[in-house]
Amino acid sequence: MSSTPKGERRLHDRYFTPGRLSGAIVNALPLKRGVVVWEPHCGDGSFVRALRGPGCLVIASDVEPALEGASVCDFLALGAPSTPRAARPQWVVGNPPFAGALAH
Repeated sequence: MSSTPKGERRLHDRYFTPGRLSGAIVNALPLKRGVVVWEPHCGDGSFVRALRGPGCLVIASDVEPALEGASVCDFLALGAPSTPRAARPQWVVGNPPFAGALAH
């Protein structure tokens, strides 16, 4: 649930996950070093940074990424970014936009 008053939503629902929260979520997952993870709603990179900690290989994308080096990709329209077979994601981790959470 958002604390933003109705009618005052940010473009693309850009509410970034705090680093402590994304770190706690990633630490609760059984991820192994070298596993490929796609963060399709990377925003400013909170989950990307948390995922790199345990040694995951991260594919970062967003419709309007605030993270330098991330790919521009609409998760609902395009699906996973084109990657070589060895680099296909085994996990998808992140925080989808609130307004489209069910569709994601």
